[in-house]
Amino acid sequence: MQRAVSIRLQLLILLGGCDGFPDRSSDFACDVDADCDAGRRCDRRYCVVGPPVDCADPLPCAGTIIAVVCGDACWTSCTEELTGTAAYDRCQAWDARLAPLRTADDAACFTMVRPPGADVWTGLVQDVAATQPNARWSWNGDSRPLDFTAWNELDIEPDDRDLQEDGDEQCALSNPDELWSDQACTEEHAFTCRR
Repeated sequence: MQRAVSIRLQLLILLGGCDGFPDRSSDFACDVDADCDAGRRCDRRYCVVGPPVDCADPLPCAGTIIAVVCGDACWTSCTEELTGTAAYDRCQAWDARLAPLRTADDAACFTMVRPPGADVWTGLVQDVAATQPNARWSWNGDSRPLDFTAWNELDIEPDDRDLQEDGDEQCALSNPDELWSDQACTEEHAFTCRR
């Protein structure tokens, strides 16, 4: 266990952080509480000391808020329609991330708070250096490969609008059927944050 944690920490230091957060090399990277030393818990992929995050502090939202504690995080959706970039910034200002759906468990938490019938921004973004519509997607720009996806394959997503990668659609949303599609970051949709 100690060797695995050491390797994770070295990788974290080399990558300059995890989940888009600044390098916190004094903290160990984690996936679950069991990865942390006694007295610490896993919070946003880092071992930290302190009480778990709850949903008592509401996300600033001009629309309807739906919030639930699911797994080790507070998942909160807002029906206020923002651009992908503004939604990302709103989550950041609330000390959260635009919804990263790294696993089926994350997708289940997302489903619990998604506004019914709405297209909802996720934290899935495409690197501007991508040369193919299906290349270089990551959660909130962390550059890690995707282990879990739910692309709308019937509509050939991601497609960058015309199946040619030219930077038209660099953000992704989850449609009412909970399938993902790439969209222009300038479109306005509801959004979900995780903290």
